[in-house]
Amino acid sequence: MTPAKVDLRQSRDFGEIFNATFAFVKQNLGVLVKGILFFVAPVAAVSAIFFGRYMAGLFSSLGTLETDPMALVRMVPMFLLGGVFSVVAYVLMQVVVLGVMKLHEVRGPGQFTAPEAFRAGARHFLPILGFSGLLFIGFAATAPVNLIPCLGTIVWIVFLFYAGTRLSLTSAAYVLDDRAFFDGIRASWDVVRPAFWQTFGVLFVTALVAGILGGIFQLPMTIFTQVQMLTSGDPMQAFSAYASPWAVAYLVLATVAQQLLYMLPIVALGLQYGNLSETLTQAGLMDRLSAFDSGAPPAEGTV
Repeated sequence: MTPAKVDLRQSRDFGEIFNATFAFVKQNLGVLVKGILFFVAPVAAVSAIFFGRYMAGLFSSLGTLETDPMALVRMVPMFLLGGVFSVVAYVLMQVVVLGVMKLHEVRGPGQFTAPEAFRAGARHFLPILGFSGLLFIGFAATAPVNLIPCLGTIVWIVFLFYAGTRLSLTSAAYVLDDRAFFDGIRASWDVVRPAFWQTFGVLFVTALVAGILGGIFQLPMTIFTQVQMLTSGDPMQAFSAYASPWAVAYLVLATVAQQLLYMLPIVALGLQYGNLSETLTQAGLMDRLSAFDSGAPPAEGTV
């Protein structure tokens, strides 16, 4: 018997969000994996190569600081390029996964291809990228609050926690509802308000699961460098292994495997957006019906 299509626009509690996440991934696993491998993995692989070269160069340059003070400075471009490609890879990941969710809702599972899903999400590539940049600028601009003794760091962490959660559904609003740039930000801010803790829980748990499972793929390289450090007694020699061809190849494969896991929090947040937008729609309709029955005008701002 064919399982029922996962409905994105359905009110769900905390546990049902997770059940629906894995059900959605199961129904669309093939197109999700193809989309990630075709459109995300190449960019993520470039990011892994730059970060691998950065790690190898960082520790090798520590031993030459006395004779070459600029050695560390020359490694900064590697780090920045790795960071840029990493951000672009994550934006593409959202484009692919949310594009799959969009066509799943319109056509149903198995009725579209990975390139079609990518095109559906790619229309919103620039808004998602711009929002990511805006988020980074906002968090960086508020970082100086850490200079306030005692309370500064606490206030900043609370701000990141609160603002990050309220804005966590912005990308889903862009793709699933075709919202404009600032309209998507406002939609996320509004729908999360009555379900802040549920949204935070969904984000935290799925990101934790993806992070722990993803960390397993990095474990062999970590163990290797630790063994090298213990046997050679030279940390710089141990981390220079990151420059070897086999290490670069392994880092690329591990990074691609991690990208596949990152689909979990994106799917969960997409379902949470559908859950909250549907809940607000139902509440707005009930308000209108109640106002109609009583003969009073509906409250301003109802859906």
